[in-house]
Amino acid sequence: MPLTDAACRGAPVDPSGKPRKIPDSGGLLLFVSPSGGKLWRMAAHRQTGTKPDFEALGLAPLLDMAA
Repeated sequence: MPLTDAACRGAPVDPSGKPRKIPDSGGLLLFVSPSGGKLWRMAAHRQTGTKPDFEALGLAPLLDMAA
């Protein structure tokens, strides 16, 4: 289920102080830093390894993901 604007704006910070990754769809995720900053990231699978690399797309409140 895609993230809504209200869910993105109200995404809580992890109480343990670790960065939080909230998945959306198609490899897109919302990265919430311990300080409360929000950043859109996209998983990019490369042939060099098995783990995905994450490309930053922009700040969550400034970058609208609506199609």
